[in-house]
Amino acid sequence: MAEEKERDEILKKALIENTGIFLERAAAEALLAIPTIGLEREVEFAFTTYGDKVEGNVDIVATYKLSTRQNCLVCFVIECKRVYKNYKSWVFERDETAKRMNFPYVYYDGAQNLPIRYDVDVILPSLQYLSETDYDQASNVFEFNTTGKPNSDKTDKPYIAMKQANAGLTGMANSPTRPMDIAGTPRVNRIFFVPIVVTTADLFVASYNPQKIAIHTGTIEASELNLVQKNWVEFLFPLPTDLQIRGNVGNVQGTPPSKRITYVVAASHLAEFCNGYIDDIDYHLRLPS
Repeated sequence: MAEEKERDEILKKALIENTGIFLERAAAEALLAIPTIGLEREVEFAFTTYGDKVEGNVDIVATYKLSTRQNCLVCFVIECKRVYKNYKSWVFERDETAKRMNFPYVYYDGAQNLPIRYDVDVILPSLQYLSETDYDQASNVFEFNTTGKPNSDKTDKPYIAMKQANAGLTGMANSPTRPMDIAGTPRVNRIFFVPIVVTTADLFVASYNPQKIAIHTGTIEASELNLVQKNWVEFLFPLPTDLQIRGNVGNVQGTPPSKRITYVVAASHLAEFCNGYIDDIDYHLRLPS
């Protein structure tokens, strides 16, 4: 009995400390508190790009049928990332000189011959994005431990989680009946896709005046660096070619966007973020005329 108890304690500790299943389950439970939301965990996807098949799974796909938009779903494609070994801080670089994409979202319109469209946008006042200058415009991210040491493990970086969320989104956009099935509603014509990484890390956005950088040392005075803790961050994720999706801008087929807005959300604020996003997209979605 003593050996079995010791074995069980070892396995319990391993499950708690070395997996992310409890964060995934907690995130799912937080989302299920949103009335009428559809949700599935461990969702498999597969799609073919440039002749190669891409397969995988994403932690959570959650769908919500909008109330003011006829036959329209919002689809959150979510990857969960519990941080380990005291790597508690993700610091994002804000690039004020970067031009925000005009139409950075993936929107499915089943009435079109080429159903993916890049000519929709949304205002997000509930998320405190009230004007162009409010967007985080994050284009770089670093992971630090509690002593300020960066994470050198290339397999355990924020980029990997963001890539997985975007792979899941590409998979769902290529098989739009999948999120419809998760929603449990009759077929819809429109789906607005949102990639999200949920994390237990603390999130910060760093901004600075590049003119204050000492080019001969490649550094800047700490007093010139502004650091703000955030509940969520909008990140311009650089899409690998195999995750890009052909689509239309208006009636013209355009080059697939090379970046996709991806939201990184502190786990304790996930429900707040998704509720705010649903409200904003319900009332502030800008569709093409």
